[in-house]
Amino acid sequence: MRKKIILILSAIYSIILLVNNLFVRITGGCMKIKKFSILILMFCVLLLAACGSNNSPRALWDKYIKAMNSKNLEKVAEIYYNKDSINYNNFIEENDPDEYFSGYEKVRTLSFEADLVNLNYYCAYIVVGIDEFDTSEFNIYFQRNIAKEWEFISEVKILSIIPTELGNQPDSNYYNSIIKTDDLFNYKYVYAGTPGTKSGNDYIRLVEPIHNRRVVEIPSEIEGAPVKVIGDYAFFHYKKFLSAFTRSTSKMEEVYIPNTVEKIEHHAFYQSVKLKSLELPSSLQSVGNYAFAGCTSLETLIINVDESQMYDNVENIIGNDSLKIDGDGVVYVDESKTYIYRVSDPNVTWSVDDEEIATIDDQSGKLQALAPGQVTVTVTKNYDSEKYAQAVVTIRPADEYDSVIEPLEVTYSYEPLFIMGANKYLYKGDILNLSVEGYGTGDLVWESSHPNLIEVHPYHGTALAFEKTDSSVTITARSVDDPSVYATVNVNVLNVSPKLTFAENSLDRLNGLKEVYLNAINPYSIEFKDLKYYKNIKIYVPAKNYESYRKNTFWQPYKDNIFLYPDD
Repeated sequence: MRKKIILILSAIYSIILLVNNLFVRITGGCMKIKKFSILILMFCVLLLAACGSNNSPRALWDKYIKAMNSKNLEKVAEIYYNKDSINYNNFIEENDPDEYFSGYEKVRTLSFEADLVNLNYYCAYIVVGIDEFDTSEFNIYFQRNIAKEWEFISEVKILSIIPTELGNQPDSNYYNSIIKTDDLFNYKYVYAGTPGTKSGNDYIRLVEPIHNRRVVEIPSEIEGAPVKVIGDYAFFHYKKFLSAFTRSTSKMEEVYIPNTVEKIEHHAFYQSVKLKSLELPSSLQSVGNYAFAGCTSLETLIINVDESQMYDNVENIIGNDSLKIDGDGVVYVDESKTYIYRVSDPNVTWSVDDEEIATIDDQSGKLQALAPGQVTVTVTKNYDSEKYAQAVVTIRPADEYDSVIEPLEVTYSYEPLFIMGANKYLYKGDILNLSVEGYGTGDLVWESSHPNLIEVHPYHGTALAFEKTDSSVTITARSVDDPSVYATVNVNVLNVSPKLTFAENSLDRLNGLKEVYLNAINPYSIEFKDLKYYKNIKIYVPAKNYESYRKNTFWQPYKDNIFLYPDD
């Protein structure tokens, strides 16, 4: 009925306005006619406002107070539920009017203040007077129904002696849907557990700034929860013209994104045409479609990536000479599972100088302790008896057993090789710069057992990991002057899970871009769905994997645009 009244009044006003314009033309703009028009306009506006006010949280609240003062249970029920509905009838049956309206003679609204105003949700802080002296204060929560009319989210209590029961309670939809406001931003508080109950894993999703500013500083937390998401279209300021086109009105020249943000959603900074430089935090994990597209003034882009799990606990290893002897310096009588063994060469023979104290298998290097004393263990190359290594092993009585391991001291008949700069595990795309102390470029020949998995430069010792390995790859450094002298190291390659992913077109139309700083050691730590080629761009990468970037398939179009980080 109210909608029909509004339509009728709107039509009446349109007719009056048309007639008035006609009279103004005939009379040449008579002042009295104009005043009459203004009075009619004001009258219609007041009528329209009065009709519209029935569909407002305050109007609903006033209706509730009136029903409470009438002490008519049916009128209260009609505020909550459609008349004669199941819920309406249940409300009537479950509540005794004498009890429901007990404890007061009259209630009145002392204060009604909006605490949260959204399109479909509303929260008011209300103070009511109960009779002459008592007051009660609480929050009331409203929502729009399917017909877009305001209703209480749940039934209201204004007389409870339990403070937490006063007012009414929002549901999970309210907490999951509302947009809150502080001094600078509209935002959503995202609950990790029960909606409305705060916990340590909650986070904030920024919806939009309150103001269109030149310098924007995004907070690291709001309400004690970290800001983790910058929402879609959050900083897209625009004006629409011709109903289909937009023109950027963004004033933002600088933006500071805290190291709590993990996700930037699509179009978040779309057409920030005055933004000149941008640094993305290492906490960031994903960037949505067109997130920074159209930032035509952007000149410098710094991309930080958190690779701490990959590189903070690197296990360095030393590649051993082919005749290195490993094992315990002390073993005990009757021990049979202590091994003295070379690293990798089947063409060697093991021996001891006193087989009454200990014996050793000449192929496997397995030592059997027989009696207290010392023996010298020797491993010799079969094809060159002048190449050997030795170590002295002490045999002690079994009753003197001590769990402390004493290392061997190994001597060589030649200058042994030990490979430095290796890691037990590499990641796909990593580079190792291997070396042997005392040997320079051209003194050694480097080899890989699986060059399709780990390629090693034959003279420089630079190893590049191409693909994940199922078993270790053996890298060998061999003396040019004496090929029988060599060392080996076994390396495994792991796959890389991208730490940061840029969606398609997220960096589209950055026509002013001049410099990109990729603060990512591994070229696979950042995944670009696509990246437009900008001819004069300079891309700076860490020195550790500089050559890997240049050889990476994705970065091939930019091969000549890749440079070392200035500090490197």
